[in-house]
Amino acid sequence: MSIQIVARILIKALMAMPAPNFSLCLFLIPEQVQMEEQFKPLIVLSLYVETTRFRQFWEEAAKNRHILKVVPGFEAAIQAYAIHVLS
Repeated sequence: MSIQIVARILIKALMAMPAPNFSLCLFLIPEQVQMEEQFKPLIVLSLYVETTRFRQFWEEAAKNRHILKVVPGFEAAIQAYAIHVLS
């Protein structure tokens, strides 16, 4: 299993909010793989966005920009979701 590819899939799933894609993808990944350093920030970001804690989400996203930049359009997708929720 390629950790980089799985991380990209999780980022794309996070971009599909409000669909439950992230949770569904996470259930397919063994727990010991989920504990990899690269996945921990994605899980935290998912919790923040699902609970609409956007301020904390953007702070965490800024700290982990190196992980998120591999998928273009991430910020725009989350911004669109935030606008949808707030409207």
